[in-house]
Amino acid sequence: MNIWNIKSVTDEFSRGQMTEGKAFNYFFLVTTLNCLAFFAIAFTGVPTPLATIPFGSIVLLLDLAIVITGLIVTFRAFQRSRGDDFVQKFMCLLLPANIRAFIFCLPLFVVAGIVVRQFSDDDRRVVLAQTGALITTVMIVVQFIIIYRSMLLISGPQGQQDNATA
Repeated sequence: MNIWNIKSVTDEFSRGQMTEGKAFNYFFLVTTLNCLAFFAIAFTGVPTPLATIPFGSIVLLLDLAIVITGLIVTFRAFQRSRGDDFVQKFMCLLLPANIRAFIFCLPLFVVAGIVVRQFSDDDRRVVLAQTGALITTVMIVVQFIIIYRSMLLISGPQGQQDNATA
C-alpha cells in the first residue's frame, strides 16, 4: 500500500496488479481517515458551528458542489478512454491524493494559525472556523486535480488524447 507514491498506485492499475483486497485496504483507510477528520473538527474547541458563522453554510454548499463536480468530471474523462473499475481506481488514488493535498495546504493552515492570533478571542473563533473551511475547500480542489491527472495516466495515451481534445 502506498500512501504517498501515487505513481506507484497508478502503475499497479496500468499493469493489472491491483487486487480487490488491496483496493479494500485503500477504501478502509480513506474511510477511517475521513471519520477521524470529522472527529477532529468536532473537538477543535470552536464552539460556533460552521453553519452559524457568516458565509458558513455557503462554504459547505461550495464543498458539496466541488465534490459532485469533481466526481462527475473525473468519471466522464475516465469513461471516454478506458472506463473500467472507476470506483476501485478512484478509491485507491484518493488516499495518496488526500495526503498530498493536505501537505500542499499545510503552509496555508500554518499561516492562518499565525494570522488568527492577531484577533481578539471572540473574533478568533469565527476567523479560525472560516479560514479552516476555506483552506479545506482548496484542499478538496487540489485533491480532485491530482485524481483527475492520475486517471488520465491510467487510461493511457488514448485517454490523454481524448481529454486534450475535449
